[in-house]
Amino acid sequence: MRKMMRNTISSWGSISRLFHWVLGFAILGMLAFGWWMNHIPARPDRFFYRSIHADISHGAIYVAIILVTMLGWAHSGARTPDYSSWFGLFHVPQITSPDKAAADAYEERHIFFAYVLLALIVIHLAGAAWHHFIKRDRVTARMIDGAPG
Repeated sequence: MRKMMRNTISSWGSISRLFHWVLGFAILGMLAFGWWMNHIPARPDRFFYRSIHADISHGAIYVAIILVTMLGWAHSGARTPDYSSWFGLFHVPQITSPDKAAADAYEERHIFFAYVLLALIVIHLAGAAWHHFIKRDRVTARMIDGAPG
């Protein structure tokens, strides 16, 4: 069963395929929602829909950050020797016990979600550039100066 989860030279594993389709549909959904949101007539609840659009994408980044961190921490404790030394100043308490199979699984997922996080950051930066250079609104500038848009 574990072999079916892993990528091989000739095929993608079940985890890669699952995340490919989940992320693909999520991105299509966000694009469709963004298009719809920008084409609804001006009305009082329009800001509510804009905030959902931003909150869902920011939420995904925060979830990915936490997931990558926790999987890395779990990997550290499961491998031998662990990565508990923080620049030689102190040792970080570990949340897992040494286990080669678990370490491999944590590492695989840690790396995968690091790439997911990287993709989300690229999408986020592309959106910020679009707001700044194409729409020329203050969405990006607000993050720098804090002034309302």
